[in-house]
Amino acid sequence: MATISTDAAAPPAQLDAGWVMGATFRVLRKRVLDILIVGAPFVLLPQILAGFLPAELSRLSVVAGLPGLVFSGGVSLMTYRELTDGARLSAGEAIHRGLGKFGTLWGAGFLSGLGIALGTLLFVVPGVILLIGWMTTSTSVMVENLTAYAALDRAWTLTKGSRWRIAGLSGLVLLIVLGLFLAFFATVAVLALAAGEATGTMVAAFVLGPILTLLVMAVTTVFPAAVYTGLRRTEGSAGDVAQVFA
Repeated sequence: MATISTDAAAPPAQLDAGWVMGATFRVLRKRVLDILIVGAPFVLLPQILAGFLPAELSRLSVVAGLPGLVFSGGVSLMTYRELTDGARLSAGEAIHRGLGKFGTLWGAGFLSGLGIALGTLLFVVPGVILLIGWMTTSTSVMVENLTAYAALDRAWTLTKGSRWRIAGLSGLVLLIVLGLFLAFFATVAVLALAAGEATGTMVAAFVLGPILTLLVMAVTTVFPAAVYTGLRRTEGSAGDVAQVFA
């Protein structure tokens, strides 16, 4: 008599959405100081310096975003370590690790950005699918020491079967980001009314804008790293990587 394997019939483990959101806020709360330390030279300072560019060179401000790759890489690894009870990663170590993988992070970001842009221009939906499917690429680079192409492939495979859940969670994170932007514009408006438009514009460019950028980058870096960790938990392998940058 033929038998059916219960293991083969069992559905794949699903991403725990509640765990991911809780983990995201837990890391943002517990490691806020280290995140600020990593962000100061690689997010805040470049954004402040970009504010000094004359209007005719404003397009060069995009270069100010490149040091943020160090932030994204370092904080991604910091988040993974924090959520898997691995060796605690200090701010200095996070910077060192992020600098060491800058080229790979840039390559992965370039390839994914190009694919997402093309997908969005064509039919929009493919771009969104790629954005969700490749969300964990930076964390894959840092945790598994992968090349840019291998990290994209790993992220795509890892998110398979959980992309609807990730999309829903991303919608919640988007609401948080929108809330930060609304708070920013409200603060600038109040400053403009209280101290004048010129003062409000200056404070927005050199203080509030860089702070907003850092806050948004913190949320949009820790969240994908928490998603990655949650997906690794469904594999039963989170925290089991033998060596991380041995």
